[in-house]
Amino acid sequence: MASVPVTPSWAASTRIPLERSRGTRALLLTGWGTFTLLYAGGAAMSLALAATGDLRMPENLWICLCGIAVSTFVVTALIPVVRSVLTRPELRLEPDALVFADPVLFRREVQVPRASVERVRRVDWSSERLLFEDDPLAELTPLREPLNLEIRLSEATAFEAARGSRTGNWVWHFGRPWKMRPLFPQPRGRTYDRLWLRVADPERAEADLVAWLAAATKADGG
Repeated sequence: MASVPVTPSWAASTRIPLERSRGTRALLLTGWGTFTLLYAGGAAMSLALAATGDLRMPENLWICLCGIAVSTFVVTALIPVVRSVLTRPELRLEPDALVFADPVLFRREVQVPRASVERVRRVDWSSERLLFEDDPLAELTPLREPLNLEIRLSEATAFEAARGSRTGNWVWHFGRPWKMRPLFPQPRGRTYDRLWLRVADPERAEADLVAWLAAATKADGG
C-alpha cells in the first residue's frame, strides 16, 4: 500500500512532543522507588541510632557516616530520575526560534535562533551514531534509546542552561560502559552543531520543521 504523503501544518507555537522510552521510565521508577524505600528504612535506623546511641563507639559512628553518604547519593540521583518520570519534554516552533522544554536536561527553556537552523532530516540512530570525543553531536535524551530526527545547525551552539553531569545527571552514565554513554548537552566547554531527537512521528515532525523553515525564509524575502 502506497504511503500517504504528510501535509505539513505548521503554525506559531506548534508543539512536537519528544518521546522517552516508556519501558525505561517504568524501570527507573520501579528500581529507584524500591531503592528509596529500602534507604528510608536504613536512614530511619541511622537517625534512631544517632539520637539514642553513643557515637563515641566506632560501629555507631560508622553507621551514621554511611547513612549520610548514602543520603547524598540517593537524593542527587533520585531528583533527575523523578523528573524523567513525571515530565514530558517537547519542542515548540516559534516564529524566531526553536524552543526546547525539558526539565531533565535543562534548567530552563532553551531557544535556538531560527537563523541558526540549517536543515532537518530523519536519521537511523543505530547505524549513524558516531562515538568520538570531539563529535559535536547532542542527543536530547538522558536515556540510551533510538533517536530518529536530526536538526543541523549552521554554527556551533553552546547550551549554558544544560544541567550536565555534575548536577545530578551523572546517574544516566551509571552502569554503562563509557563508549555507550548518552551524549546529552553539557553546560560548559562544549558546543554542538547537530541535535538528535526522538519523536513519535518523525515524518510529521520533519514536515512541520521543513514548513517552519520555509515560512521563515519566505518571511525574510529569501
